[in-house]
Amino acid sequence: AFSMAIDREAINQVVFSGTALAGNQPWPPTSPWYNKDIPVQPRDIEKAKALVKEAGFDRVAVTLKHHNNPVVTQTMQMIQAMVAEAGFDVSLISTEFATLLNNQSTGDYEMTRSDWSGRPDPDGNVHQFYHSKGGLNDMKYSNAEVDKLLDAARASSDPATRKASYDAFAKIVTDELPIISFGHQKFLYGFTAKLKGFEAYPDAMIRLRGVTLEN
Repeated sequence: AFSMAIDREAINQVVFSGTALAGNQPWPPTSPWYNKDIPVQPRDIEKAKALVKEAGFDRVAVTLKHHNNPVVTQTMQMIQAMVAEAGFDVSLISTEFATLLNNQSTGDYEMTRSDWSGRPDPDGNVHQFYHSKGGLNDMKYSNAEVDKLLDAARASSDPATRKASYDAFAKIVTDELPIISFGHQKFLYGFTAKLKGFEAYPDAMIRLRGVTLEN
């Protein structure tokens, strides 16, 4: 219900000026690893309301912790307003990033919002988050079939075999939703013409090795 109440494209337009991509999987719709059989669904507020009622609630109170970054805060405020229409009363708690990470790793949260810069290989975007023994599995998600699929994909070098495993994995996690994926930010860079040697990497991490500033 919470996920259905989010208008992903509205967030993209308002917060990211149309530069982001609405998403529902750990990789964006432009990725070859994306399961096209599970496309991003438009907001369905009526179905979200119905699910809340079906669960036996009129209103659901929940706290959501997030990084005190202006862009993140605006995004969370939009989500707060959107899900309120479905019956969720969200209290936002803004913290600095190190505190947020500590809260997540110790389980001190009800809901939390975080980023991942992404890795070129799909394994780096899912195994540590969704595997029951994953180092960043802060929500303590455990599904034996997911573990099996992620281990199989990690052990194979055949793209078709890996794609089949990740497609099956996506079907499970988009249903169970241990993590709600709602978008993929594009990283835009602006710098002076005097800067030489800068290279943008697929994982969006900035590496300054070999970068110089010329007169």
